[in-house]
Amino acid sequence: MQLNRRNFLSLGAAATTIPALGTSTQCSKPSTFPKEYFLNWGSMYLQMPWPGLKNKFKFRVIADTHFIYFDKRDEQYADNYARMGLNQKAKLPERLPAPSMYKLEDAIATAKKNKLDAIMLVGDILSFPSIANVEYAKKRFDDAGVPYFYIAGNHDWHFEGLPGSSDDLRKEWIEKRLKPLYPEGVNPLMYSKVVNGVRIVAIDNSTYLINEEQLEFWKTEAAKGDPIVLIMHIPLYIPGAPKGYCGSPHWGAAIDPYWRIERRQRWAEKATPETFAFRDAVLSTPNLAGVFTGHIHQAINMRGNGQNMFSVPSCGGHPKQRYLDVTMYGA
Repeated sequence: MQLNRRNFLSLGAAATTIPALGTSTQCSKPSTFPKEYFLNWGSMYLQMPWPGLKNKFKFRVIADTHFIYFDKRDEQYADNYARMGLNQKAKLPERLPAPSMYKLEDAIATAKKNKLDAIMLVGDILSFPSIANVEYAKKRFDDAGVPYFYIAGNHDWHFEGLPGSSDDLRKEWIEKRLKPLYPEGVNPLMYSKVVNGVRIVAIDNSTYLINEEQLEFWKTEAAKGDPIVLIMHIPLYIPGAPKGYCGSPHWGAAIDPYWRIERRQRWAEKATPETFAFRDAVLSTPNLAGVFTGHIHQAINMRGNGQNMFSVPSCGGHPKQRYLDVTMYGA
């Protein structure tokens, strides 16, 4: 089997899985679970009791739609989106929405009908930051009729082959293109809001790294004491997880074979001290209800230090596993 980037990530997870669950996943307090294990995830509905929660909090987690939508306004970047755009630049100056976009439309359109309190968009909603991609996504988000919380993935801001570091390119393209997708007035790298007694904390780890400001922001938010739902794009590392996860001691240039293919800066030699400190701080937060991520295009439930971590599948992928619906309620 050819080992492309997605196969690599999937194989890494499969090596440490145990049998799938049945029709639903029941989560109780994190301390009731074994310290560390990997778990295949059968259902896309999660019931999460939380002690003392007065109101139900119902939300949907969506990831990795990978929109491919561009037009003549981005013709100057045609070479930079050619690979992710399926190399159609020579045939088609304008590409219409792909089927995965219609799946996202359905996932968002049914949120209000199902009386959800929020939608979490955890990255790689776009394959690259074209004007057409952002405009299309923004309209869908605004039409949802429920609050939404967006955080970028490593593809959302990446036009392949442009010069500059990952940090600089992320900053540039969030400001130039992605800014409309975030809740108004927030810092795109970190923000929080309380909904129905639950604190939603969004942290951008789309470069696989965490900076000092994000670490301090997490500590401050966690200290407020209310139950926390953390949304990011890349899963956190625990022993047994793939080496390329955020906070992995194995992460670095030595295991980055795709930097040439993706025409980007090669990963650093190792993760920053702040990234390791962030991972440890998250895993030791007693009021953490769960970490919700995407990136690996499959449904996985990990447990680290008794904490619940969930990665949702690609919204444009499996017809039945397109997103995760979560209900938190008082226990």
